[in-house]
Amino acid sequence: MKLFKNSTNSELVEKIKTGEKTAYRELFDRYAPKIYGFAISYLKNRLDAEELVQEVFLKLWEKRTELDQTKNIKSFIFKIAVNTIYDFIRKKNIETAFNDFAQLNFKPGENYTWHEVIFEDMKQNLQKLVAQLPKQQQKFFT
Repeated sequence: MKLFKNSTNSELVEKIKTGEKTAYRELFDRYAPKIYGFAISYLKNRLDAEELVQEVFLKLWEKRTELDQTKNIKSFIFKIAVNTIYDFIRKKNIETAFNDFAQLNFKPGENYTWHEVIFEDMKQNLQKLVAQLPKQQQKFFT
């Protein structure tokens, strides 16, 4: 692990582009705690922040061949984090809206036929929205 400890971010990016996992781990060790702190300040939940860190670095690894060592990798990582936080909050808002709807509209002992029609319509709309997301986000959402 100490192999890349003294490397610059540009050097790490150059190695990561070639699939060097030790360089990737060094970048993760440098920035994961910062991303975690950033995420927890918005999400207010330790598990959500940890999940977000993993998602950010997964996206970074998937885009490794597109990285440019002349650009600021820290800014790029935080840009991924901001976009992922927005996606995460959007997803949570959809879940909350659905749960609120269900609690307000489904009472024990009621005839659920009409509610099932509304639920199916809502489910179809949600599936359409999810289908518009990029494939990786669809998997994450599902």
